Amino acid sequence: MSCSPRPSRSLAVLGLIVLAAVLTGCAHAPATSGTRTATATQQPGSSQGLADRGPVTGPILGAMEVWLGESGIMLWQPVVETPGAYRVEATNHGRHPHDLTILRWEGRPADIPARSGRALLQGLEVLAQSALLQPGDVGALDVNLDRPGRYLVLSAHGTDFGEGMVTTLTVASPLDPSGGASVLAAPEPTPGPEDSDEVVRVYLVDRAIFLSGRLVDSGVVSFLAQNLGPSAHDLVLVRWRGDPHALPVAADGEVLLDSLLVLDRLGTLQAGAEAVLDVELDRGFGYAVFSSLPGDYAAGMVGQVFTR
Repeated sequence: MSCSPRPSRSLAVLGLIVLAAVLTGCAHAPATSGTRTATATQQPGSSQGLADRGPVTGPILGAMEVWLGESGIMLWQPVVETPGAYRVEATNHGRHPHDLTILRWEGRPADIPARSGRALLQGLEVLAQSALLQPGDVGALDVNLDRPGRYLVLSAHGTDFGEGMVTTLTVASPLDPSGGASVLAAPEPTPGPEDSDEVVRVYLVDRAIFLSGRLVDSGVVSFLAQNLGPSAHDLVLVRWRGDPHALPVAADGEVLLDSLLVLDRLGTLQAGAEAVLDVELDRGFGYAVFSSLPGDYAAGMVGQVFTR
């Protein structure tokens, strides 16, 4: 009969040390879940030469929600009534990565220096910049909005700025509750219904459409459209289960409605206008919603819902 040699005492101790190190590393490993939350930075760190306002000081006065799309940004609170520090929570509803950048800017968004669609932020008063948000990611950052006036909220990733991912945020003052921009400020979005499978909020902004939900029950569905402007838009609903960005178009980029099954449509909505479209949807289909006014579809004003 043969037997294995007994391991030495030193080897046993060494094994215990290695096991303890492995267990310690596992204890400190970050937990994962089904929700993707992106890490955000309070100050721009990935770009060189950006202005630094320093860390956020004072209490956080409130939270602001921002939705990022492929060619537009929607602010749930376009006018802030009180100057101070705020937490900005951004959700990427698009199909590509975007970031969230906030800077002080009293001029027009079109006056931001840019080259080949890329915003040139060097030397500008950048207050905060998030990490890159992948599709479906949610990120948060704190920012000092301590002076009344206008600020820009944009994505500085790649050519996002040139594709229309920029909007204006206004901070009011006690003497002027509108912040001097009552005419320029966009209408405030009306919140959608909680956990509704029969109602879809459709928010129209220049160059983008945002939907409160993308999966609905078959049957009669109400599309509550709100044009946040500033330009006029309409709303068309067609049956389409493919890529909504691949609808048949003419040489000028306008959608060929005669080649599609159009279920219903709304007429032109001016900035701030709201309207309801009640449509019966069949089970198991996809439906594209878009604006058919000249240039709107080509600019990215399209979304899609599916039925179950």
